[in-house]
Amino acid sequence: MEINHKKRITLSRNLFLKASRKEESKEIRRLYPSSVPIILEKAPNGRVATAQKEKYLVPRNLRVADLLLMVRKNIFLGADSSIYLIVGGKVLSPSWTMGEVFDKEKDEDGFLYLMYNSKYNFNYSVNSGRNL
Repeated sequence: MEINHKKRITLSRNLFLKASRKEESKEIRRLYPSSVPIILEKAPNGRVATAQKEKYLVPRNLRVADLLLMVRKNIFLGADSSIYLIVGGKVLSPSWTMGEVFDKEKDEDGFLYLMYNSKYNFNYSVNSGRNL
């Protein structure tokens, strides 16, 4: 039987990172209970600049629209370009609060993982209702 050491190392690293992030998010939520820990990533097919910052800590009552403004500034996106935040294959409604999104979509490690993209991609569904 052949053992793929590279795959085993990657799996061990991912498990370590997951455990490490779980501890990190637990401590963040203990220190800042009214905030949401976010990890923001560019969509794999995104044609915008990579954000200078990956981790965010935002108030639970912050609207998605306000986070979009923060991301736009972080990637130096012009006013004539649009950007979307995506979680779980759904484009987020600007009227939602980050607390609502976090409560429904947080990862088991305690972080909320969001992707951003400059173009609406039909692989993502638009969810404009209050249910995530």
